[in-house]
Amino acid sequence: MAENTQNPNNDDKTIIRLDDDNPNKLSNLKDKTRLFFTKQKQKFSGFITKVTNLINIIKNNAILQKILGNKKLFYLILGFIIGIIVLIVIAVLTFNKESPLSEIYTLKPKNNIIKNDGTNFQFSSGELQNWIEKASILYNSGQITEALDIYSNIAIFSQSFSSFNLGVAKLKEGEYKDSIQAFINTINSGENVAAAAINAALASYMINDLKSYDYFVGLARGKLSDWYDKPLYSYLYSLINFYSQNYFNALSSLKHPSSNFYKDENAILASKIYLSFNDNYNALKSLLDISSGDYRFSTGLLYARMGEYDLAFEQIDTYIRDNAINNPKEKIALGLVEIKRSNFAQVSNIYEDLLKSHSQESLQNIYPIKVKLADSLFDINLVQKNFWNLSQRQNILVNYRVLFYFAPFRVFDVENTLSLLREGGLELRMDNIEKASSALLRGEMLSRINTNITQSIREILKYNINNALEIMKQASLVYPNHQVLQYNLGLIYAQLNDFENAKKHFIKAYHLDENDVLSGIFALMCHQLTYSDGNRIFNDITYSFDNINFDDVDKMMFLRSLFGFVNGNISDDMTWFDNAKKTPMMYALNALYSISSQNREIISNSFKDLEVATNSDMVAVMLHHISNYYNQNIKEFSLNLFNFFKNDLKNLDLVYTGPSLARELYTFMAFLVGANSYVDTLLTNKLLNTQGDISGILQALALNSIYLGDFEKSFVYYNSLIDDYKITTSENYFLAGVAAIGAGHYDNAAALIQLSRLESSSNFESRYALGLLHQAMGNFKLASLQFAQIGDTGFQSRFFDFEIDTSNLLKQE
Repeated sequence: MAENTQNPNNDDKTIIRLDDDNPNKLSNLKDKTRLFFTKQKQKFSGFITKVTNLINIIKNNAILQKILGNKKLFYLILGFIIGIIVLIVIAVLTFNKESPLSEIYTLKPKNNIIKNDGTNFQFSSGELQNWIEKASILYNSGQITEALDIYSNIAIFSQSFSSFNLGVAKLKEGEYKDSIQAFINTINSGENVAAAAINAALASYMINDLKSYDYFVGLARGKLSDWYDKPLYSYLYSLINFYSQNYFNALSSLKHPSSNFYKDENAILASKIYLSFNDNYNALKSLLDISSGDYRFSTGLLYARMGEYDLAFEQIDTYIRDNAINNPKEKIALGLVEIKRSNFAQVSNIYEDLLKSHSQESLQNIYPIKVKLADSLFDINLVQKNFWNLSQRQNILVNYRVLFYFAPFRVFDVENTLSLLREGGLELRMDNIEKASSALLRGEMLSRINTNITQSIREILKYNINNALEIMKQASLVYPNHQVLQYNLGLIYAQLNDFENAKKHFIKAYHLDENDVLSGIFALMCHQLTYSDGNRIFNDITYSFDNINFDDVDKMMFLRSLFGFVNGNISDDMTWFDNAKKTPMMYALNALYSISSQNREIISNSFKDLEVATNSDMVAVMLHHISNYYNQNIKEFSLNLFNFFKNDLKNLDLVYTGPSLARELYTFMAFLVGANSYVDTLLTNKLLNTQGDISGILQALALNSIYLGDFEKSFVYYNSLIDDYKITTSENYFLAGVAAIGAGHYDNAAALIQLSRLESSSNFESRYALGLLHQAMGNFKLASLQFAQIGDTGFQSRFFDFEIDTSNLLKQE
């Protein structure tokens, strides 16, 4: 998830320092100090000659001779000078106390080099005092030249040291130009050149002076040999290579350090380089090796990159709580992790809390996201691997869609209609005109409704499910309390994957006739598919079973088995099934129950019975053929499936205009065996050679284009279906939005998915997509509203995902 892993409380280890008194970093300070003075003596030999001449002048100067002759006065003046020097050094040391940092970035091209962690040199004020005392002893013993030599070197060192740490201070304060000048002064002193140059490079980068940046990196590289015998050498070598984008060289020196010092700094830099190679495991391992500082935030982001969202949440949440952090960066990162964990109510709470103290504009560039289609939809290796290992939620969806597909549509109650007509005729013969008129009008209206039901069923038999839907929708406006009409409407919506509207009509059908237990069970199934509370309907169904006297024992046993299946009872032995007068839906339920046996022969035979019972319905044929290879590696039988797919599936009318399951199963099976290009050619030819309505072919082409990854073409097809053919179902709007996201048309996607949500208000896929799209556009308020509507239902999207938008982060850099 995280392209950037940072720790905002630690913001100065990108700066190399000279003021850390940690004894673990330099083991032999006296030797290093002695070496320093030796180099100074060699470098400033000319200066020392001048000092010698100055001493001769002092010897011949009467006033100075008087001072030198008065040791008390001389030591008073000398002590005053030394005291000033010591105070300057101590002040610099105190001013530059270090705080920890843990920033991890993905490396970027040279013109976007990333800040890196610095390290610390050491020269303690105590050791400096020792050298001052040594100079005093030399002077008292008459070795005035040697004493003044030391004092001169101390002065030069103090100037270099002060300039360096002044640069550090200015760099921390964001005064980059002043920082660069201070580091230049250090460089000009001839000491600590490589370290000063690295820090100057960082300061140059911060003001986008890339020419100076390159110069200082080159200077550091040229002066690196001065550090060859020092513990810092390997780390400084790594830094220079890191800045020069020689990441393999940098990593090599980090893995083979020249000393045991600077372990934490090594680990931080190594973690960054591993991260640039997408080696999340070693990046995390390096980070966990750090012994000091609080790196839980960075660790949490690395866990998120690895998909370990529970561990990521634990690290980031405890980091925020323990440090009482209210920074938006940490909170938004936590929100993104909670999205991945499907804790949408918590996501909404986090965003609402942030909006109390921050404007939406200030949050837009913090971990910007990019909405994408889920990898699980199009990664063929992943799809084949998980084909027989669907999640419980996915199994429920597949099973319920199979049951809805094979569920029976109902015709009108002929006896009821004839009864009304007879009643009207009788009243008419008895001269009861008012009652006769009422009965005859009700009979006439019922006859018209029955005519509509007949017409709609005729369309269904011709696989024109959208036409059937429109007929029934119009009829329901005229006669909303017709129980059969409500049931049929619910079933059509269910077959079109609009489970919210299906639920409404099934509930109404059940309440119009509580003896219709099947409508109640279907309503309960839709409750589960829409993540809504179905306890009330569950209790009503239980009551119905206890109080209804079923005339048909087979029907009662079927309904009890179906109710058990919906409530997770997969151990039903279906003993009633063998002797029952079977319907296609009974065969479908028996086949679904057989899967729990995990016996390929039993499963295959059950789906074969379903195929026979439905006169080789296309969906039953495909299910049977797939069941023959139950629990086998898809790759091993994909060729057999491809041949079956190409040679045995000829009549595609059901795919064009039938229930969604037929179209989706056909195109998914094509994807499974690598036949989507074949299907595209087949459907395109069909499109070009068809007279009249081609909307069904367009629907199949549009869905197949999504599996092909040709989202632009799919987007055009769906737009034509919506605008030209007026097929404005929730499913069409939604799939058009899917295609729009795949094609990168995010504004269009938001509009289309919003229309889908309006058609089906509790469609969580639509709400989830809208939440992500709003957040990607920087509108955290609307994103929060959508996530709040999903709540903590455990919803997991099949279609959508997100990633950190690194292109936006690069623009910010």
